[in-house]
Amino acid sequence: MRHFYFPVFWAVSILFLCLIDTKELPSVTYLELMEFDKLVHIVLFGLLMLSCTVALRKQTRIAWAQKNAMVIALLFSIVYGSVIEVVQFFMVQDRTGELYDVLANGIGALLGILFFRIIYGKELFRAS
Repeated sequence: MRHFYFPVFWAVSILFLCLIDTKELPSVTYLELMEFDKLVHIVLFGLLMLSCTVALRKQTRIAWAQKNAMVIALLFSIVYGSVIEVVQFFMVQDRTGELYDVLANGIGALLGILFFRIIYGKELFRAS
């Protein structure tokens, strides 16, 4: 379970950052925010994907999860990001869920696969 400490911490941090009241954030123009916001989504979900994949690979209790770590982490990252956007759209008064954020989350998750391969090499990458 210790391998999941960081991914769980990171997922909770993403949730907090995505649901925080925007009145608490510094004001910037909409165009500046759009560019920065999408980059933030890409980084947040790329790191989520990477850390979930590593945690699933390092755990040894569930063999099928270890073998399919990359697919599980990718699906989790995309679904988690999508659910957060739906929650923002319907339940958070000062935030808006956006389709482009879902897309940025997915791009980040896919980049997480690339970074996993760069960091851990071909052998560990092929195990999925």
